[in-house]
Amino acid sequence: MPRHPFSPSFLAASVFCAATPALAALQPIAEAPLAGETEFRCQFNADNSTDCVSTYSFTILKPSGREMLSRIDRSYAETDSLIVEKAELTQPGGKPVPLDQSQIDTRTAPNPDQGFLRERQTSLAFPNLRVGTRISYTLREHFTAKPLSTQFHYILRRPPMPVRDDRFVAEFKAERPIFVRSELMDAYRIEQSADKKTLKVSLKKPQYTNYINEAGNAYLRHTPRLELGSSLDLQDNFGPFAARYNEILAAELPKGAAAAVAAVKGKPAREQVAG
Repeated sequence: MPRHPFSPSFLAASVFCAATPALAALQPIAEAPLAGETEFRCQFNADNSTDCVSTYSFTILKPSGREMLSRIDRSYAETDSLIVEKAELTQPGGKPVPLDQSQIDTRTAPNPDQGFLRERQTSLAFPNLRVGTRISYTLREHFTAKPLSTQFHYILRRPPMPVRDDRFVAEFKAERPIFVRSELMDAYRIEQSADKKTLKVSLKKPQYTNYINEAGNAYLRHTPRLELGSSLDLQDNFGPFAARYNEILAAELPKGAAAAVAAVKGKPAREQVAG
């Protein structure tokens, strides 16, 4: 997962935050537009890939919740896979109705980063939503291991959202011990097996955490976070990548690149770059 060191932009954001009136406030639970339940199970495999099955259910409590659920997008890397195992809609007093296949679409995600990090995107379109409507969908996902990675690593974040959390359960299993590091997880029960190969996380009681009138630099706020891995040691996680990086730096340049370097050698710095 990316880490962002201290930078001038961070300092500028901090100054802006200090200079901006504190208008943000916790939104009352009575104003929650949605109620949600989440349950998922993940298996960390021997090859450091990960398989997850997750079920999300939402009930519309306020008219503003309809737009939030009319279309749900899920993006993932081309090397990963996602299958919608079930998607259904239940109107107040009615029975669950499966989502038609024409309302489930998978395509290349928009705005790739200049040809890198190309992603796929699966969308679910739920029609005829109104207050009291409940939607539910189950996803089966496979996340391939990163090249050179010798460890599995997973971060669970629970940021503020306009959804009342009625239930949250997550279970993780692995073929080797799972090491855990957490922050601000007091609202959750964390249970681990004696051999440390199974971990269960569950919400102790329903809660609602969302902010209104919040500044755009709200990313500065800490949120509940759980970090799991086969090792929490930096060398174990980044050593193979550092070794490969050093190999690349030590390798000879290809003939064409070497000739280009030789052609600008000894020139002023500006001309070297222009060359």
